[in-house]
Amino acid sequence: MFKAKEEMTIAEIHDNLKLMGFGTSLENLAKMKPTELKKFHKKARKAFELRYAVEKTLYQLSAEEEGGAE
Repeated sequence: MFKAKEEMTIAEIHDNLKLMGFGTSLENLAKMKPTELKKFHKKARKAFELRYAVEKTLYQLSAEEEGGAE
């Protein structure tokens, strides 16, 4: 899902953000300076990973609750 160590194009970052559930236009991303865009994408990736970890924990708790109710 993520390219490591390689420079991503604006289009690739846009597609990557869409996969993570963050919607923005390609035009808005193109307005950003390259260093700003890179930092923004890194923050979005961290936010996605944190959100995924929280959702995974909540799913596990829910599954345990349903399993314990039997």
